[in-house]
Amino acid sequence: MSEADLLAQLALSKKLLALLPYSDRVTVTALDPAAIVAYGEKIGVLTRTVHPLGDVISVEGETAVLQSYFRNNVLHLFAAASWVALCFQNNRRMSRAGLLRLGQTIYPFVQEELFLPWDENGFAQRLDATIDLFVAEGLLSVASDEDGGILSRGPGQTDEVFRLRAIAHSLQQAFERYFIAITTLVKNGPRTLSAGELESLCHLTAQRLSLLYAPAAPEFFDKSLFRGFIQKLREMKLVWVCPNGKLDFDEQLMAWEKDAKVVLGRDLRHTISKLSPEAVSKVAGAVVVKAEA
Repeated sequence: MSEADLLAQLALSKKLLALLPYSDRVTVTALDPAAIVAYGEKIGVLTRTVHPLGDVISVEGETAVLQSYFRNNVLHLFAAASWVALCFQNNRRMSRAGLLRLGQTIYPFVQEELFLPWDENGFAQRLDATIDLFVAEGLLSVASDEDGGILSRGPGQTDEVFRLRAIAHSLQQAFERYFIAITTLVKNGPRTLSAGELESLCHLTAQRLSLLYAPAAPEFFDKSLFRGFIQKLREMKLVWVCPNGKLDFDEQLMAWEKDAKVVLGRDLRHTISKLSPEAVSKVAGAVVVKAEA
């Protein structure tokens, strides 16, 4: 990341933590963004590449992998901000009411993974406050007052869009995992896939996405995370097991599949749609063979 972009992102992150505190037990460094970067260089985490058009700051090799420990310890602090930002990755405009509704829908799964303290209404209030902060920071604007307010982001590759993308990235893969499972299940239809078959398909889809488009952390295609998501679907009665062992569902889950387009990019939707019935059969066969072994 360019140093200028990194400094702006650090300033925004500090403002989010200060104005929308997660709890009174969270402390935020008193260092300003430039001092944070200097400290990162001092302890050997950050690498600077000097360039006439502006220095570039990076985290290299094994050091980058090790930072996932620190990332996973602070993800929950940015969950609301990440969700709001993610809704504008593939959308220029979105109603405030729609963003809050979808956030409340997805929240039980986010809470299961990150142990967030709010209930669904509390998370919606958190999202609402985050939207107001983003508007005040110029990252979003209110295009009209209909439907509780139509929100919009800037076009193209503006600094504001870049900052939204960077905020969204912290939890983007988690949200994508949820919708990979939903979309795969709906595409194949009710009473078609067992929980094990769905888990394997989701694992293969996420793994392939990582190979094709952008290297992802191993947890992106971790089977246990998909298994936990499927179990949560069952707990919430969004899916249930038929006598033949296949997962059944109704229109409620199909409505979720339509909402998936809010967060799924075109490449991701295309890859999921290419999972053919033959692929399902192969996965099912592999699951059977493994079980027999």
